[in-house]
Amino acid sequence: MGKKMLHHLMVKVSDWPIAREFYSASLGELGYKLAADKETFGGFTAEDDTPQLYILQEENPKRLHFVLHAPTPEAVSAFYKTAQAHGGKAHGDPGYRAHYKEGGVGCFIIDPWDNNIEVVYDP
Repeated sequence: MGKKMLHHLMVKVSDWPIAREFYSASLGELGYKLAADKETFGGFTAEDDTPQLYILQEENPKRLHFVLHAPTPEAVSAFYKTAQAHGGKAHGDPGYRAHYKEGGVGCFIIDPWDNNIEVVYDP
């Protein structure tokens, strides 16, 4: 396996039980799964049981922008729809953006805690 740039990322929210539902459903569309579930936080993974994305409950969370990989263009659209069905707000329809590689597709969702999630299929 090659070098990874990030070991893990931590996103802060004000309500872990609600976040668990939102992130489990929407990240499931990208093939990610909940690998750790504790009282005030959880961790999601793409490959094994080692979480790479943690969601932590905190009293006054700060806004964050982060980008996740999608395995296909269809997964971008599925994430977009599922995230909205679980409380996310549309912030950029699925489609090509000038800063993507040719053939790339992405979308933007604002989660219920005002985090800006970008999901990108990068061929």
